[in-house]
Amino acid sequence: MICVGYSKRASCDPNMGLLSLKEQNDRIREYARSKGWKLSSFYEDRSDSPDGDNGFQKLREAGLRREFDVVILLSVFRFGANVSFARELLLNAFYKAGIRFVIIEDDIDSSTMSYEELSEYFFCKRQKLNAAFKKYKERKEVQENNLLSGFNLCYGYKLSDDKTEFLIDEVAASVIQKIFDMYDEDYKTKEICEYLNTSGFDAPAYRLYQVFPQKGFTGINKWSPAILSRLKRNNKYIGADIELQFRNAWYPQIISEEQFIRVNEKVKGNTRGKKVNVRTENVFGKIYYLNEDNVLKFETCSDLKKYPYFHRRRDRNVIITYAELEDAVRTRLAEEKAKCEKIIQLIESGRSAELIADIDNEYSEAFMEYAEACEKYANERLELYSSSELEDKDSEDYHSQECYSQAHCSQGDELLQAVDELTQKLQDKADLCEERKRNLSAENAWIKRYMQYTDDFQFTRKIASELIDSITVLADGSIDVKLYCDEADAFPADWRCE
Repeated sequence: MICVGYSKRASCDPNMGLLSLKEQNDRIREYARSKGWKLSSFYEDRSDSPDGDNGFQKLREAGLRREFDVVILLSVFRFGANVSFARELLLNAFYKAGIRFVIIEDDIDSSTMSYEELSEYFFCKRQKLNAAFKKYKERKEVQENNLLSGFNLCYGYKLSDDKTEFLIDEVAASVIQKIFDMYDEDYKTKEICEYLNTSGFDAPAYRLYQVFPQKGFTGINKWSPAILSRLKRNNKYIGADIELQFRNAWYPQIISEEQFIRVNEKVKGNTRGKKVNVRTENVFGKIYYLNEDNVLKFETCSDLKKYPYFHRRRDRNVIITYAELEDAVRTRLAEEKAKCEKIIQLIESGRSAELIADIDNEYSEAFMEYAEACEKYANERLELYSSSELEDKDSEDYHSQECYSQAHCSQGDELLQAVDELTQKLQDKADLCEERKRNLSAENAWIKRYMQYTDDFQFTRKIASELIDSITVLADGSIDVKLYCDEADAFPADWRCE
């Protein structure tokens, strides 16, 4: 069985950046090795444009000539100009001709799927790409023109026609005012929900879909206690200047600050003197519990409903409370922030200049090797040309000009391929050096990630997943919190200990 690989730097998905051919080829080789296959060749497209597809065309021609049996690629978004091109070649040409294809990123193997299943796969991918383009186009417009995005809307507001400000949605604002007035009159949350649903008021998600259709709506147009709970705590309703991705946005006032505080204090006061279930949503995700032998005893998952009031299911004894868990995470984050502050001081003192100079020297050496290799190939070509000019026509070993022309063409192709490979290696080296230099500055992702932490930092599931690698509770009750610190390896180990 003849197996080939295909890789492409650019992607037709605007949210995916360039990916080096070496990294793609390594993953393709690893996959082929796991299957016991031997790759005979690679087809590559080095262009930074999604439309650059010389390798794609060569793969197509070779496939139609049945020069291989299997083609492996990393992503359908890095194959041809777009998903339609990929579908046409892989499904309608290769699949029907009996050529097997594998897409590593989505775990797709055409030999195990029917034509209908593969058609559904390509349809879903095309839909995903269309949605990505719409979001990319709007995000680009917002960024270039310093505009606001409708995706930052919340219930009670709408986007102005010129997309420069958020305006009050009078329909939703009247409902919000009614909700706060009913809380002021001591109505219960359940009673307010019943009133809103029986009166036919649209739920927040559906109303946002009406004022900004691009946001979409897939839920049920119905009010619930959870919606009211979030709504009454939304401090945008008292007027707020919020920092968004590209600019600040002002949310006009709908509710007076006095009524907002009064309602929230009243709702809190309703629980005084009562037995309350204090179980809170676990924003820290999966947590591992070890026994005395440091072997996994159990982990939080769906059977514990992901609540942080962790207990054994039989005796209901508390193992750890949420407060203890949060304190351990905050302590660990504070320690990591202290390390970042030390690193920043060392950077500002000039300690990183020597390391950056070493990286520059390393790139200079790579460039010299590139120049020497190019010069070597050029000299070989010149030597062949000189031989053709100086050769004695009366000699028995005389070669015709046609032979030299063929040799020139062959050597020219080899030279072009070799120079392309060297150029790619040099570019990869330059990208790596730039990344290493960037990681030796305050722009290091590790520093930027943990310097934002403050004592009043509010955790969410998304933020916690970006910061925390794992949380392990040992048998003695101690808590081990591991953070994502891969980028910290850019600095010498002794820097973090000074």
